[in-house]
Amino acid sequence: MGMMEEAAPQPAAQPAQESFEQRAKKIKFLLDNGMITQEQYQEKLTQLMSEI
Repeated sequence: MGMMEEAAPQPAAQPAQESFEQRAKKIKFLLDNGMITQEQYQEKLTQLMSEI
């Protein structure tokens, strides 16, 4: 029996070309679901805004 070749692993990081809106929605989702604090949300949003 031959060995099965595995597909190249996909990076776990978010795509580099993800839009501002997509990234902002992800951050808001994390906040709304209690996965990050309001302070962390503000930090991430500020960081995201500095990139545009």
